Amino acid sequence: KKVLKSGSGSYLIKDTKYLEDMVRSVVNNVSKPVTVKVRIGWDHSSINHIEIAKAAERGGVSAICVHGRTKSDFYSGKVNLQAIKEVKENVNIPVIGNGDIKTIEDLQNMLDTGVDFVMIGRASLGNPWIFKEFNAYLNKEEYIAPTDEEKIRFLLNHLDELVKLKGEKIAILEMRSLAAWYVKGMKHNKEFKLKLINITTVEEFKQIVFEKSNANKENELIVAKYLRDLLQEKQISTRNVKMVGGGGSCLVFKINDMVIKLGEERNDRK
Repeated sequence: KKVLKSGSGSYLIKDTKYLEDMVRSVVNNVSKPVTVKVRIGWDHSSINHIEIAKAAERGGVSAICVHGRTKSDFYSGKVNLQAIKEVKENVNIPVIGNGDIKTIEDLQNMLDTGVDFVMIGRASLGNPWIFKEFNAYLNKEEYIAPTDEEKIRFLLNHLDELVKLKGEKIAILEMRSLAAWYVKGMKHNKEFKLKLINITTVEEFKQIVFEKSNANKENELIVAKYLRDLLQEKQISTRNVKMVGGGGSCLVFKINDMVIKLGEERNDRK
């Protein structure tokens, strides 16, 4: 709302003259190529995708990305491929197609509009392999989808890299939502997502990931492989790994200052 009230963001597609002037001002004051990403109109009673694209082109953009929905659509309904096709037919700059590109079929449908490039957004959340899959399709190469084990290992690596980049606090806040995308389609997701809500540390995050890995019978070796890689990466001697507790199907290890619990605690006492 604040963005719209300031005359920015999606508001610009309602005033194409303002859009053109703003784009031109930016283009004239930077040395890098300028691109814009727009929707096809404010709502379905005011679709003006061609006018928007031409205004951006007159302003001097090097390329335009078109999401085939109106502002009022948000992410509901289907992307309007015909509108994207019409933009491509009416401008002389590269056009990037965006919206609902989740499968090979979606990719081909977007390419059939004649766009020069495609932009993948939400479909890559938890599935960074989508780019490899699409490139394999375009290059007529074989693509092998990642296993659940590979997804979990990549998730843990994503966390480690995010901590390096942004620090533990921000990394954990972002991973609360990102982690749920990675495990989409796996077993025991409901419990996993509920536990994600309250985590505040890397140790807690890895703990619930390990628990999920143990709960999924298809990923019984994930924890062992991850611990092995962790020891190698941190150059930690196995002498620093101690089993400090456990019972039933639960084992608790301590690696330096990090405590890791594998499995579920069981209480058979009556």
